[in-house]
Amino acid sequence: MQVAPGSFLQRFLFLIALSCLISGCSPKRADFEPKVVYIPVERDFSRTPSAFPPLTDEEMQEPWASELHAGRCFAKELDLYRAITSFKKARFLIPAYNTARILEIEFCIMESYFLAARYVDVINQFEMGRLKEANPETFPPFRDLLIILWESYRKIGECEKADRISELIEKHECELKLNLDLYLNLSSGDLHCARLLAQGTEKEPAIAGLACCFCEHAKSVKRAEILNACFPGAGYWYVGEKKAAVTSLLINALFGFAAYRFFEKGYTAAGLITLSLETGWYFGGINGAALEAKYHNERLYQQNAECVMNDLRLFPALMLDWNF
Repeated sequence: MQVAPGSFLQRFLFLIALSCLISGCSPKRADFEPKVVYIPVERDFSRTPSAFPPLTDEEMQEPWASELHAGRCFAKELDLYRAITSFKKARFLIPAYNTARILEIEFCIMESYFLAARYVDVINQFEMGRLKEANPETFPPFRDLLIILWESYRKIGECEKADRISELIEKHECELKLNLDLYLNLSSGDLHCARLLAQGTEKEPAIAGLACCFCEHAKSVKRAEILNACFPGAGYWYVGEKKAAVTSLLINALFGFAAYRFFEKGYTAAGLITLSLETGWYFGGINGAALEAKYHNERLYQQNAECVMNDLRLFPALMLDWNF
């Protein structure tokens, strides 16, 4: 059966409309989700002093003290696996009456787990240990303990406990609470709230600069979709993915031409199959261009936000006052 080439456009438009109706089957684009992370480096902790008194000559004669000393050395080099092993040996060997050193050892274990991003282990160590007895009058790194617990509870989804710690911090450490709020907003990409929080503070210029830089270089997801809909490959080119742009253009052109030729020669079934494949590539390209714009924005934000947050020391690990 011969199919007029003129009817090719009608069939193509019909399949596009049909694809729009069933587009719920295509993957939904996720929201803007930057992955802003902090990786501990030795230089960030070399400037902070220890919260605990040095081991005395008498203490160094004890096996637990040797392990504690070794753990401190490993921890300062951020060799956290060996540090945790040594601290746990020290905790096992130390006499039960030496409360001050027990709290020190347990805190060192918690901090090591925290820097290793093992948040479940942080909470297990706290809830099974004796640090619940610590108070700000007798335990110097009490503020650091609150920061570690707040972030760890938040990371494992214990939001109510994290909120209670946040309320406690707000009562006694308003500036720390502000920094934690800025950390939350910047980590999630909420620049509007971060700028509002930073107004009138010394951090305002840096955060405003981050917002301006991001707005200037970010790509519009909607524009990428429209460009790729109007001309396959144009959306990829817009976000800087030139190889993908060329590939998208060639595939759409080849499938479209093949479908046209099948219809022209009267091979209706083959034409419909090829046209359906082309429709899939067409809408897949639109969705793909939107995703590439999203990924571009997330990478752009992540790189700039991590630099700013490092400079302003807005990661919880950088808010700690004390070292091992």
